[in-house]
Amino acid sequence: MKINLFKPNGYVDIKSILSAAPMFTWIVGGRGTGKTYGAVDLMEELGELFVYLRRTGPEVDIVMSSELSPFRKWGKDHDTVFAFENIVKNVKAIYHGKIVDGVLKPQGEKIGILGSLTTFAGVRGFDGEEFKYIIYDEFIKEPHVKKIKEEGQAFFNIVETINRNREFDGTPPVKVLLTSNSFE
Repeated sequence: MKINLFKPNGYVDIKSILSAAPMFTWIVGGRGTGKTYGAVDLMEELGELFVYLRRTGPEVDIVMSSELSPFRKWGKDHDTVFAFENIVKNVKAIYHGKIVDGVLKPQGEKIGILGSLTTFAGVRGFDGEEFKYIIYDEFIKEPHVKKIKEEGQAFFNIVETINRNREFDGTPPVKVLLTSNSFE
């Protein structure tokens, strides 16, 4: 099977890469090559619910910011905005948004959820069956950033909590896409 690494617009072709991949796909590359953009693009195209993970709570706060969000570029290119709403402490629902009386408001059904590795690491037993994809963006810590204790184990616990052995029921496993800039 032939896969394309990049789309004609120069961004990473996430759909092509995932079509040839098993449950886990790691994409590591230079800054600005469209890893996050491609992931958002694919989720929009597929219309599947997804979990968007970052390492820490402060990173989640940045993603939620309309000025700093990595979703912003995709939204500008597609004439849309994203809105976030609390589900529980430190977990947000992602929606398409609309400006109403100068305030960004969620519109329609949620398209995904947003949380951090540090938030989900201590949570077990929630139902993640509705989510078909997990996007763990910027999973490689920058050299100057503090390591999270047992970070790999925490990540795999999140995946297992969401996946819940779907394969035993004949359901495809959750697809996990890990993207990051190359630091080490």
